[in-house]
Amino acid sequence: MVKFTLTKSEILRNKKSIEGLFEQRKGFIQYPLRCVYKYTISENTEKLITESQALFVVSKRYSKRAVKRNLIRRRIKESYRINKPDFCEALSGLNISNLEIALLYVGKDEATYSQIDQSVNKIFNNVFNYIKKTVNPSPDTID
Repeated sequence: MVKFTLTKSEILRNKKSIEGLFEQRKGFIQYPLRCVYKYTISENTEKLITESQALFVVSKRYSKRAVKRNLIRRRIKESYRINKPDFCEALSGLNISNLEIALLYVGKDEATYSQIDQSVNKIFNNVFNYIKKTVNPSPDTID
């Protein structure tokens, strides 16, 4: 049975890790979310996708009321929690040992759960496809 959990250890809180995540500047926008991510390729095949940490940000710039920011943040966390097992299962075949992902809300209006859920699904697909290309490059892309 799949566990749909989001534990405290899976939430990115370390200041140095957060700074390192944003220094790499690997990301894209899937409205109403912006995704920034960083991953570590493991040479050891025994230690695969052991850590997956996420950061959820809703800026005061776009949503002035704390109640609205918390509502949006809860919706993002819920969508991440529900979709994470499928994403981690897809990544398990690749040599990834650590994945850090930040989901930043950039929408001006309050987004519904279905909009956020679609955005998180597309983000997971895009991240997976990019990691798959970089870890296992196809013969066509090699010059």
